[in-house]
Amino acid sequence: MNGSFGEAVLSRGTVSAGAPYQWGLDIIRAVQEFACPPLTFFMKLVTNGVSEYVFFAVIMILFWFVNERKAFRLGLLVLLSGWLNAVLKVLFKEPRPFHLENALGMIPESGYGLPSGHAQLILVFLVPLVVWRAKTPGALRRRKVRDAAAAALLVLLVSFSRLYLGLHFPQDILAGWVLGGLSLGLFFFLEKKEFPQSPRARLAAAALLSLLMNALHPRDISWGAMLFGFAAGYALMKSRFPFSAESAGRSPRPVIIRLAVGFSGALILYLGLRLIFPGRDSSWYNLFRFVRYAVLGFWVTFIAPLLFGKFLPVAREKAGG
Repeated sequence: MNGSFGEAVLSRGTVSAGAPYQWGLDIIRAVQEFACPPLTFFMKLVTNGVSEYVFFAVIMILFWFVNERKAFRLGLLVLLSGWLNAVLKVLFKEPRPFHLENALGMIPESGYGLPSGHAQLILVFLVPLVVWRAKTPGALRRRKVRDAAAAALLVLLVSFSRLYLGLHFPQDILAGWVLGGLSLGLFFFLEKKEFPQSPRARLAAAALLSLLMNALHPRDISWGAMLFGFAAGYALMKSRFPFSAESAGRSPRPVIIRLAVGFSGALILYLGLRLIFPGRDSSWYNLFRFVRYAVLGFWVTFIAPLLFGKFLPVAREKAGG
């Protein structure tokens, strides 16, 4: 998110450490009384390990190796939920704790505070995985309980790390959980619905949704761009050629090749296009930024699966059979 706290001050006037911020600052101070170098290092590791890059690396693995349909739906959920979080941050323009008391901030962080994107996205990312694993035929009850407990612990740990590091107020965390819960409710409701199977209808829906996202949040068009490429690639893949995530099999060689091709291609596109496209000072920056993220999403759901089918014999044989 490209906004700054300075913009919040200019738009809302001077922000003081009074209600509703004071009680949150008191909680953060109390938490940081237990700070020590090993704990701080661990909390930084936890909070830095939760990002859109990590989420989409996992989604790419799920798409290419586990279940492309579920991975696609999870990708859409994360993109829409992340975009909604970015929109609300700009709408509310709430400060972070270290904006009011600089000593509380243990690591730098840009943008506004409410709602917490980390608390929201870790929730919307883990819950579908737990639910899908629980519905696996033959899933044992103790495994379901273990998965749910591990997910809950991770959500709490990530959320706590944001408080510990002075990056969010408690209300930011709660708002992230509420927003994540609402996103999940809508997701599981829509998961039961049937949608048009026509590639044209899917492409049109992806384009319209991307246009709406960028119109409502023009500051950062990467969310809408990634969604368009991701959804368009999936629609074309489903209509043009067969692809199954399970087609890689279980032998190491095709799995390693897919990983190498898939991730190296994504990295080349992400960094390479960034180098050759115009920078922020150009009037063409937003257009080329849209293209870069759209191509990256298209790589995940169309180009990489196409290459897997054409140049990996095991993948081609199993996908066709």
